[in-house]
Amino acid sequence: MLRKRPHLLCAVQVTGDVAIVRFGNEGLSIPAHAAYLIEYILKVERFCVRELPRPLTRPSKLLLVRTLLGAGMLEVVDRD
Repeated sequence: MLRKRPHLLCAVQVTGDVAIVRFGNEGLSIPAHAAYLIEYILKVERFCVRELPRPLTRPSKLLLVRTLLGAGMLEVVDRD
């Protein structure tokens, strides 16, 4: 299971083909067509990659999640 780090303020701004994801003092550019996944992540408490909505492919979702984990926006949590 994954979640957005608690108390981390996040926002998404789409301009043309690019979406800027801002969290804490960080910013990350992603394709605009993937911005809906960030909005989903911000709305749910916890999620698994397989729960992320379509149409992006599983490899694309995995790449996005790995990127967000590496940037510090997401963290891995246990199932409780």
